[in-house]
Amino acid sequence: MKRFFLAVMVCTVHHFCTAQNELKTVATNKDHLSKVSPEDKAFINWVEGKIDSVRQKNKIPAISVGIIKDGKILFSGGFGLHNLKGTRKASEISIYQIASDTKKMTGIIANNLANEEKLKLDEPIIRYLGNSIEKEAQKRLGGITLRQLLTHKSGLPYRQPTMKRKDGEPLLIPYTEQDLLKDLNNVTLKSEPGTEFGYSNFGYAVAGYICEKASGEKYGELVDRYISKAYHMPNTTISLTEEQSKDLTTPYRKENRTMETKPFIMGKLAAAGGVYSTISDLTNLMLHQIDAYANYTPQGKSNPLILHKKPFEREDGYGFGLGKKVFETGIQFGHGGDLDGFASAYIFSPEYKSGVILLTSSGGKWVGQMEREIFHKLTGRK
Repeated sequence: MKRFFLAVMVCTVHHFCTAQNELKTVATNKDHLSKVSPEDKAFINWVEGKIDSVRQKNKIPAISVGIIKDGKILFSGGFGLHNLKGTRKASEISIYQIASDTKKMTGIIANNLANEEKLKLDEPIIRYLGNSIEKEAQKRLGGITLRQLLTHKSGLPYRQPTMKRKDGEPLLIPYTEQDLLKDLNNVTLKSEPGTEFGYSNFGYAVAGYICEKASGEKYGELVDRYISKAYHMPNTTISLTEEQSKDLTTPYRKENRTMETKPFIMGKLAAAGGVYSTISDLTNLMLHQIDAYANYTPQGKSNPLILHKKPFEREDGYGFGLGKKVFETGIQFGHGGDLDGFASAYIFSPEYKSGVILLTSSGGKWVGQMEREIFHKLTGRK
């Protein structure tokens, strides 16, 4: 058995190395290169070289990239292979699970429901939970609002108490409504609601559940209504069709990129990190979001894409699924995600009307490093 396993590993590594050596930049959208400036051509060439270098060095199976400059798509394409055993090239329509970058979509959904007066962001969440929450838990959770869940100030722990996976392994048993309610009834808060920032996947699971209770729709239906259909994102979903499954890239473990893993089956954790999407879809969303932030005014009807209460105050912060970083040269917004396989990065500047999106089938620290390097070169920011 050990010899058989070793033989399979050698074969897999050989196939991976062969594919990496034979495959340079692939499936990139170069049709418009003749229409861009020499400066932009040089930048695109630099991006391609950078990604090829990082992919080769870290043995990344697939990366898809979208770049927006001055409010227009400058680059959209892919590098590597859908599966190391196959020949299909990654592209802008390759599907990945986007992990915690899902959270901004949960924030957009909550804003829409608030605009429609189906929920109130500053009401206690126990008003939406009814008799599912025991009296003792109602007292303990009574100070938590949906706004606090979405800004990671609820006091709930990072993870849901009911764990159905080990670190490094995919989640293959969905987190159920019964699990969530049991955890709410038994959870111990890490801090008083509203007092401290504490990143919480569990909090976003609860936020998604509140949106379901307030709207009468499942989270997947809310994604379809307020995200996919609203911003022309046909391959953004929490449940792939048979046809969409054919476009799904295969995730690989970060610590061993010759070893396949699986997408997470989230259940009620979907609102924290379960959405699937493509570069093509996410660039559409980013274009709308850049425009919303660039044209933001405190007065007038609230745009659901604005995920910060005061987006341009000179202070770092976290909105409804988007972080904010303040620099001397401006403010940037973004989020990322990692599922011990799939990973994502999403960052933009309203001032420059520019942004970068990365999706990959094997994550790690390299994702954030490459995102920042490309973004800083794009905007000229150090």
